[in-house]
Amino acid sequence: MSLDPTKAIVKATPYKLTPIKKSENELFSVTLDIIEWKESSKRSLYLCTEEGFPFSQVETRFQISQFSFSAYLKSKYIMELQNEQRLALHEFEPLLQGAIDEARAKIKAHFIERAAEQARNIVEEWKAEKIYPYKGDAVTPLESAERQVFDIVAVNVQSFSPEFDKLNQKTKEFQLRMLRQAIEKSPSELQLILNEVLQLPKRKQQELAELLQETSLSAIITAAKTVADRLKFLLGLERIIFDADKKKNLKERSQLHKILEENTWIFGEQYNLWVSDKSLTSVLKKHRDYLDPSIAIEEPVKIEGKSQGIVDLMFSSAVSRHNANDREHLVVELKAPTVKIGTKEITQIKEYAFAVDADERFKTIEGLKWHFWVVSNDLTPYAKAEIEGGPNKRHRLVARIG
Repeated sequence: MSLDPTKAIVKATPYKLTPIKKSENELFSVTLDIIEWKESSKRSLYLCTEEGFPFSQVETRFQISQFSFSAYLKSKYIMELQNEQRLALHEFEPLLQGAIDEARAKIKAHFIERAAEQARNIVEEWKAEKIYPYKGDAVTPLESAERQVFDIVAVNVQSFSPEFDKLNQKTKEFQLRMLRQAIEKSPSELQLILNEVLQLPKRKQQELAELLQETSLSAIITAAKTVADRLKFLLGLERIIFDADKKKNLKERSQLHKILEENTWIFGEQYNLWVSDKSLTSVLKKHRDYLDPSIAIEEPVKIEGKSQGIVDLMFSSAVSRHNANDREHLVVELKAPTVKIGTKEITQIKEYAFAVDADERFKTIEGLKWHFWVVSNDLTPYAKAEIEGGPNKRHRLVARIG
């Protein structure tokens, strides 16, 4: 009795990948065949001859829950490596490894599209019922990405939540709208809805989370939303600190300070907030806790002519660049937008810098750099002159210590 493998196949899809260029005169074509099976099977990627005979299997994980498949990466170059007994160590063959990486990416993209394709019929039903949370056609690439991710998640929710189909139309519409908002806002909110509202099984929640982590679509949505939210924030901040009427009523400590404390990215993504509205002695304690627990703090940090100095915001670089001690601290002194930076403000921030430089307890870490900023929205002629005569007028640096 002859076997007919086509009876076990749902779909077979061939792809042409980037040719492998061994030298100027040697170019090897590369193809990828993805075979989807009706029955559950191990998801595998095989390295094959040009004709499709498999020599080796690549260890890899694919978070594609509803599909069973085998993928066959085919090239004459694979045969050449096999003949030279080099295929077993394919991870050390950069030309082949590049083809494997491209194949993995193509497999993920293929099944994201397949999942979206399967979702379309159900989505059409939702549109007919007028419960689909999007109106009209997607106009931008971002809108298309949002809808593709939403369709995949929503159809999975419907498949694994038996109660969904029993809900009335208004409840379905509400839950789909919640899903849309969660996908657009953050993965953590999506996880909360899947778990507490829709009561999706833990295994299915994990599969969906891993699928979204592996697709660039969710990354596009997250990045675009972050950019949009930050642009809105900057526009709003500009209005309240430069508008003549609004800036008169903006209070530095209770309002501006709190706004910027919640949006520290404005000072640089590389920084983490360490201290807010604390004394320089508290800054030293935080510095000690993270960098050198052996520092003894028995006396407060001294500022000439003052009992203590209160720091508005103090940051530390989030990632050490070259070694454990290669770190930067940033101290920010905020001023209300009605206050122009002048003699008093520059003197204040210099006093903080001099106090840190003079205190030996701050110097126990080699490779540590400190930056001191005073921030407002205008300068006096004195401050402008200080900048012009400073060590780096482009960066508005008025002094370099040490």
